[in-house]
This record gives sequence, C-alpha cells and structure tokens, in this order.
Amino acid sequence: MPELPDVEVFKRYLDATALHKTIEKVRMHDTRVLRGVTARMLQTRLADRQFNKTCRHGKHLFVKVGDMGWLRLHFGMTGFLRYFKRTDKKPDHVAMTIRFVNGFCLVYDNQRRLGQVGWVESPEEFAREERLGPDVR
Repeated sequence: MPELPDVEVFKRYLDATALHKTIEKVRMHDTRVLRGVTARMLQTRLADRQFNKTCRHGKHLFVKVGDMGWLRLHFGMTGFLRYFKRTDKKPDHVAMTIRFVNGFCLVYDNQRRLGQVGWVESPEEFAREERLGPDVR
C-alpha cells in the first residue's frame, strides 16, 4: 500500500511534471473510483484549466485546479501516477487519463481498484469532515 512517504513522492512527481500545464481533456476509464463527483463534472472542472499547486494530508493528495476547488487522489494499495507522451505505452490499469495541450498525459493507475478520485472545496475541510487528525510534516 502506498504509505505517506510514497504519496509525498507522488506529490513531488506531479509538481515536477504536470503543474501549470493546460488540461485539454479528462477521460475516466473506471468510474468506480469516483467519490462525490461524476466523470462529466471532472471534465467540466478540469478542461482548459491548470493545476496550480498541490498538498498532501496523510495518504490523500490534493491538486488545486484554478479557482474551482481541489482534485483529491487516494492511491489505495497499488495506485500511482505516470506522466508520459501520448504516443508512449500507457500503464495497464489506468482509471483516469488527463490529457494536456502539450501532448503529454497524466494517468492515475489503480490496479486493485482500491483508490479514489474525488473533488473537495478545501483539503482542510475534507480532513476535518473525515476526522483525519493532524498531518505529519
């Protein structure tokens, strides 16, 4: 299971690859990972916008999208992110693909289908509502 240090690595990876890139399209390959958001809502909220910043609380990764709110990613036991050129071979268990106008994609891979993709207004509010407790810094 990805532990807190792994999620911090995913955060830094997203920061180094997909931050401040314009999103062209979002495609959900497995809607079972969605929590509190639909595939259509994600497409509407992400298309033509950029990821502005990221933060992590425990095993949850939050990605700020313009002034729209935060994409929430939880990686379950086997989830990970991969950023690659569209022509490259994508991973085998992709649950979500985010295409950027620069010709690259960010995929959320979720082999055992235990991860989650959600939408929150704020990471702090989510942590409070879910009673996550203080985060390790």
